[in-house]
Amino acid sequence: MSADPGCAEADVAVFRIRTVSFAGSATTASVVRTLTCGPEPRMIGWSAESAIKQGCRRCAVNADLGLLVLRVVVGAVIIAHGVLKVGWVWGSEAKNLAALRGVAGWFGSLGFWPPTFWAVVSAAAESIGGLLTVLGLGGPLGPGIVFGDLIVVTIVAHVPKGFWAGAGGIEFPVTLGAGALAIAFIGNGAFSLDAALRLTYPDWLLPGWIALMIVGAVLALSSRAFSASRAKSAP
Repeated sequence: MSADPGCAEADVAVFRIRTVSFAGSATTASVVRTLTCGPEPRMIGWSAESAIKQGCRRCAVNADLGLLVLRVVVGAVIIAHGVLKVGWVWGSEAKNLAALRGVAGWFGSLGFWPPTFWAVVSAAAESIGGLLTVLGLGGPLGPGIVFGDLIVVTIVAHVPKGFWAGAGGIEFPVTLGAGALAIAFIGNGAFSLDAALRLTYPDWLLPGWIALMIVGAVLALSSRAFSASRAKSAP
């Protein structure tokens, strides 16, 4: 990294441009710092200012496109699982309450009580959290909900089955959960409703919301453990 004071000033200026114009991310800012403060930050035939602006714009667009792809894929897959729980997918034999009762039976078999309550919570979390993630609305709220839901699902339904997805293991939900958490940390990017509506969120929202989702997951697992202990102690 260059020790040139001018380089440090350019670095700060570009970081501010990225943050204001594109609702920037730490990942992109890091790339911009490398471009502007590397061993040869100036390009022959270009002014330093032009080189900085070109590099900043290219990195910003690439990062925002990558976030859009990640948001749409993770969110759409989660939405599909949410609406499946109420039978709103093609080919589903049970619909609405009948489908939800079947999901409730599955939750009951996993030890959750009352099972209907947890079926409704899961369907709502996946549908709403997935939709907010696809739209890029609400900052970390949507991907945070998805992350919290997948913590519980992974531990209860997939950890006992090992790693590979073919056997029902953790491979698939861990990948989705990691993607959701990454979106929450990085932000929704420029191609989102947050950016279109110029919505901003306080700094405490991200750590506070993720912590709340983790606490919610712990409470859900604790409730399951408590219900299991009561069932064992019953005559």
